[in-house]
Amino acid sequence: MKNENKYHTESNIESVGLTIRSKDGQVKEIPLEVWQVDIICQMLGLQVNLSDFNDYKMTSKENVDTIIKTYHLLQWLQGWYNRFCWDEKRHYYGIKIETLDNPGWSVKIEICDTPLENKTFQEIRQDNGDTDWMFCKVENGIFYGAGDPDKLIAILEIFREWTQQDQH
Repeated sequence: MKNENKYHTESNIESVGLTIRSKDGQVKEIPLEVWQVDIICQMLGLQVNLSDFNDYKMTSKENVDTIIKTYHLLQWLQGWYNRFCWDEKRHYYGIKIETLDNPGWSVKIEICDTPLENKTFQEIRQDNGDTDWMFCKVENGIFYGAGDPDKLIAILEIFREWTQQDQH
């Protein structure tokens, strides 16, 4: 089963791997698990049928969907940052994602001089114990988010949803 894309590369998943052939004919073989091939093909927009593989045993389809969703979320965040990381005075505005020692995640996104600067944000507080907590707020031109080790994606999704409210 082969697909060609606009970059003149070729993918071959018959052997549960990826064969990349460059324009100049160089070939690179990359052994992959079937679920990895599925993710790569979905991200590249290639339509393949992996149902022929009897050993197609990934943890779950939800894991693939989560990986793809996370990939798109990070692409969106990268684009948002690229649009607003400098103001006209060449002042740098940033995004900081750090780990906490309790453990957890901390996210700080500067929103001064962006369309979000004066936008209302409803503070979010979720506290279901040491292993299930998260809060998000906006204060002094900064979006703050913090949460347990499983909440990084949720915090970034909250930020994205807030930025996209009232844009339709």
